[in-house]
Amino acid sequence: DLELTNSWHTGSFGDTATDSQFSFERNQDDSFSLTVKNRNTNVLSRVNLYLDQDSDFIFDEIDELVNVPNQWLDSDSDGYGDNTLGPLFDNCIDQIGQSSILYFGCVDTDNDGYDDLSDNCNTAYGESWLGRLGCSDFDQDGWSDYSSSYPFGDIFVDNWKQAFDSDGDSYGDNHGPDCCETWYDQNAAPGDEFPYNPRQYRDYDGDGYGDNSSDFITGDACKFDYGTSYRDRLGCTDTDGDGSSDPTNYWNSSLGADLWPADSTQWADSDGDGFGDNGSKNATNPDYFPNNIAAAQDSDEDGYPDTFTDYYNGSNADGLQIDGCPLVAGNSSNPYYGCLDSDGDNYRDIYTFDINPDTGLRENQSGDAFPFNPQQWTDTDGDGFGDFQSGDNADVCPQVAGVINGTFGMGCPLIDGNDDDGDFVINEEDLCPNTQTGLTVNLEGCALNQLDSDLDGVSDADDVCPSTFPQDPVDPNGCSQVQRQIDTDSDGIYDYLDSCENTPSQEVSDEFGCSASQKDTDGDGVTDDTDVCPDTEIGYPVLVDGCVDETALEFDWDSDGYSGQDDLFPFEDTQWFDSDLDGYGDNILGFEGDQCPNTSGNSTADRFGCPDSDSDGWSDPDDNWAASPSGIADAFTDDVTQWRDLDGDGYGDNSTGNNPDLCPTTNSQYRNSVDLQGCANNERDSDGDGLVDSLDNCPNEAKGLDGYVDGCPLEKQESSSETTEIFGLSILSFVAICLVVVILFILLVILRNRDIDEEWYEEDDDSDDDYQEGNLSFLDKPRGQPTQRPAPSQSKAQPSRNGPTGGPPSFSSAPKTPAAAPSYAPDISQKQALRENLITAPKASKKAKKVKNSNGSTKRVKRAIAEPEPDIFEKVSQSKIDSAVTSLADLIGDGDERQLLMYLQDKGWNAPQSRAIINMAKKGRN
Repeated sequence: DLELTNSWHTGSFGDTATDSQFSFERNQDDSFSLTVKNRNTNVLSRVNLYLDQDSDFIFDEIDELVNVPNQWLDSDSDGYGDNTLGPLFDNCIDQIGQSSILYFGCVDTDNDGYDDLSDNCNTAYGESWLGRLGCSDFDQDGWSDYSSSYPFGDIFVDNWKQAFDSDGDSYGDNHGPDCCETWYDQNAAPGDEFPYNPRQYRDYDGDGYGDNSSDFITGDACKFDYGTSYRDRLGCTDTDGDGSSDPTNYWNSSLGADLWPADSTQWADSDGDGFGDNGSKNATNPDYFPNNIAAAQDSDEDGYPDTFTDYYNGSNADGLQIDGCPLVAGNSSNPYYGCLDSDGDNYRDIYTFDINPDTGLRENQSGDAFPFNPQQWTDTDGDGFGDFQSGDNADVCPQVAGVINGTFGMGCPLIDGNDDDGDFVINEEDLCPNTQTGLTVNLEGCALNQLDSDLDGVSDADDVCPSTFPQDPVDPNGCSQVQRQIDTDSDGIYDYLDSCENTPSQEVSDEFGCSASQKDTDGDGVTDDTDVCPDTEIGYPVLVDGCVDETALEFDWDSDGYSGQDDLFPFEDTQWFDSDLDGYGDNILGFEGDQCPNTSGNSTADRFGCPDSDSDGWSDPDDNWAASPSGIADAFTDDVTQWRDLDGDGYGDNSTGNNPDLCPTTNSQYRNSVDLQGCANNERDSDGDGLVDSLDNCPNEAKGLDGYVDGCPLEKQESSSETTEIFGLSILSFVAICLVVVILFILLVILRNRDIDEEWYEEDDDSDDDYQEGNLSFLDKPRGQPTQRPAPSQSKAQPSRNGPTGGPPSFSSAPKTPAAAPSYAPDISQKQALRENLITAPKASKKAKKVKNSNGSTKRVKRAIAEPEPDIFEKVSQSKIDSAVTSLADLIGDGDERQLLMYLQDKGWNAPQSRAIINMAKKGRN
């Protein structure tokens, strides 16, 4: 058995002897395994041995500092351990630093060993430790060198044995007390090599720079070495003669030494992009942007880089833009930067465009159509007049070519009355002479709603699939079955619904089939995938990253006297300030003036810039702006589908919104008694056919477009099937076959039943004679089963409770002349006319048959008068009702009840009363 434990021990092996079996192996991770078998118990024991080079009991596998004892963790990975009790511990464990003197692991900008906080010269390399820490010590005697900014330093910078001269006689203090305590003789003997420089007198190396190094203007920084350098320090070796000294161990490029000591055209690279600061044309790799690591080359020297360097990360260009014309100096910014712009309107002089084959107008305009007019740059119709309405020579009709004295203004065509539809195409050339006003037309005078390019029956204005194959059946959107299943770019959106064709395969599209590289949400000309500022205001000039070009805004585009940050609406000459920053200008008389200038809002329907809680466009009411119906503010501030309530009944007027008011003009005295559809009793229309229930003979059945004036629908036979095939055959083929079969059947019947047919005709003639003789007899017989629609159900609404005075009332609630009361029995002539109308009504069968009672008797049963409904006939005498029922009972038969309703209403009864009288007459007859 192998006994496994997780115990850790640290120690060293001396001489070890054992009589047990053991094995010693080296593992792949350079550890060692020692396995021992106890010969008495046969238990295997294994010891894993790990290397620990620094003997700090933390084996190398997990020790981050394997050569520093008692240090094993280095949080900032700068080579100094975190253990403050160990050697060389990190004084700045949260900073990556290389300081190695006094304090370890801290930031050391000049790499001289002293951390920046302790270093008295933390931007210049230095090794001094006396006087100041980390400053220049040329002779390496420990004392910081003398300088104009530090007059207490070592004045003998090239003599490591001397540092100070207390009496100023040029002899150092380090030889004990000065034997001659005198002052320095300013009138010393001749021998001055710089007779006109009071600060210099000796030049040991003969390079023209005096040995007095305390003179930073003319002093020799390398007094023992001949040198001609002058840029970074004076009098030091300069191999390539460009003025910058060669680097040494203590003087490197960070202090100003020549970065390219063998190239006389370059010496420094301030931004570290690999291009020299010397921007002269003949220089090696010149940097025209020496302080910007993202840019270097500028061939035309116009301030726009040719390209970005490899160090460009998308945000470190400091506003620089790539030159669109790198070989021609310019100052344009639209559509490209750095191109020639003669009139200074930011649009390049080069002008290009495409022609729309349908309209003849210019599309995709790029550059300046008017390179010498700073107030115009585009010309959509190509007539020589600019599109910008606030500029010089503005085109009043920018989408129709015109002349300077056009009928409607400059740039409009001359109209001489020979253009009936006003589309600027004369009648002789207008193929669509009835174009709707305001629509854009093509050269033949036709708008999209008048064209059908693919001849599919759907106009181009509504055609989602404009290239349908001829004869293919299409849906209302103009798409065939095949077109509805095509997805050319495989973005998951069928072509007829896809707003963006050719979506890149690696990009994800939205519900409209557009990916970020195909969308420009803010319309600034920069697609969403590269737009750093995706919500730029429309019309603002932008940089290549989609953010506003602030320098371009300094121009007063709209000529309103405001520009730059003072004009928040640079392209609207009636607005400039926006106090509440809601996008609507403070000038209430200007375009979309903010009527709540100190309160941010997004209302647009009734007023601009005011709070709109439900975002339906209608502003919330306030003390000065009342809601509907007394005002025009939003009457439903928490319902985006409703805003107006003209009758004030609590139901919105928008018929497609929530809880719509089907009766939006209810009288104010009934507004508190409306139903859930906003209708009072006197205006309720249960079936929605436009006829109120009190006048509707079929209040629960809509009459439809072809119904009767009394509100009942026209009875129709079922429409035939609209299928184009029957049993796989075309309609014509199927009908032809049926005709053949019918003709054969008729011939067979004629041949076999000729005698029967003759007898039938004789009987039919006899029946016709009987029928003509007693054509009114059916009125006195029990009613059969007519083939007509069922009687409509009565309305749930209460009918009028005002009965007739002296007779039934007319339809008007206040008739000018009272209706005459019906007689106890209808006039004989009228009754006869009604009988004739009923007789001529269509019958289900030509033969009239008497229906016997179940007991076989044909005896007529005495009719009973049914009780009337009291609420309908209020204030109407019972005798008048009984008379009407009695007079109608004889007319109940196989005729059309509609004739009976019209008959009663002609007598002065209203619709509900007429229906009730008919029902009572039926009950009495049965």
